[in-house]
Amino acid sequence: PTKPFKVEDYDSFRVAVYLMPKEGDVGTLDKLLLDAALKKNPQMNKCLDNFCDCVGVVKSWTQNQQSKMRLSAMVAASCQKNPWASAAIMWSEKDCPVPIESNCFSEIVDFLQVFTNV
Repeated sequence: PTKPFKVEDYDSFRVAVYLMPKEGDVGTLDKLLLDAALKKNPQMNKCLDNFCDCVGVVKSWTQNQQSKMRLSAMVAASCQKNPWASAAIMWSEKDCPVPIESNCFSEIVDFLQVFTNV
């Protein structure tokens, strides 16, 4: 593709690049998942801020590192039977803090619908 977020048609196939978390936003998949989790449980943001303050060094980390740590902490606090659940398996846990139906994923859904529309 000539640029991200653009679906291009070639003779017998389509191609596109979607960069996480979304167009115009900096971060990774962890940031997107964290945004969805915090939208569902906004009170957790203060808890995570307090934890980061307590640890002390977190504020010197990159935004990506902070998002990953915050998401891991939310999963650990939420998934009682599997507090070490990764992003790859956390949705199989009953208490997953990230709602798959969150509108935080709307842009990805829209993009995939455009991509698969033949």
